[in-house]
Order: sequence, then structure tokens, then C-alpha cells
Amino acid sequence: MTRMCAIVLISALTACGESTTELVRGPAVELSVASGDGQSAQAGAEVPQPIVVEARRSDGTVHWGTAINVTILSGEGGLTHDGGGVSGNNSTISGVGVGRANVLWTLGPAGEEQRIRFWTSRGSAIDSLSVEVTATSLPDGGA
Repeated sequence: MTRMCAIVLISALTACGESTTELVRGPAVELSVASGDGQSAQAGAEVPQPIVVEARRSDGTVHWGTAINVTILSGEGGLTHDGGGVSGNNSTISGVGVGRANVLWTLGPAGEEQRIRFWTSRGSAIDSLSVEVTATSLPDGGA
């Protein structure tokens, strides 16, 4: 009896003639810096506070389904988080967080622009999201 019901259900589903596929986009999400942007530290030192970036829906809630990556753009510094770390320009940590990313940033040499980029790809280049964070690398003895 169960086998008969399964066959009838499959037949009903395949007999529906024309089908249409509708692309359903996920909720509107943007990355925003929750804390840690614009800090200063001595060259080669870690900034005082972690950098925290969140993927937020238009209603302001965190979208926990968005994987966030981080890349060092300039300054030759280093990044660490619970899963490991990287150093040097163009180095990337993938999956640093889901919905919220939290990294520690060690700055590079004084006088160089210090920038990192948090980003996520939602399936295509058009859907990529990013936010940049900057810091100032002070010479030894600076504050």
C-alpha cells in the first residue's frame, strides 16, 4: 500500500506539464563595522580592540547565514582569529565568521597605509559585499 502511494505521488508531480523556475533572492544584507575602525597602534603592534564586522539585514538584525572573509589590502600587517592567522598583503582568511567576524589586527611598518577588507560573496560578483577598515601605524614611542 505504501509503495502504491509513492508511485501515485511521483506520477502526480511529473504530470504537471510546463514548469517555471523562479529565482528567489535571499534577504538584503550589508556588511557594517560594529567596532574597531580607525584605531592607532605602534608599528608591529596589535590594535587595542578587535575589529568586529557584522552582516545585517535591512531590519538591523544580524544575518547568521552570511559567511565573512577578510583580506589584508595594504600595510603588510597580520590578522588572527580563532581559526588561525595570516600576514602580508593580499592574504585572506576565509570563513572568519558567520554573521559576525571578529579579528585581531597587528599593524605593519609605520608610514604605510593600513587597510583590511571584510567581504562575502553571495554567489556572484554582483552580490559581493565588502567593507574596508583602516588604522594608523605609529612610529616606535608614538601614542
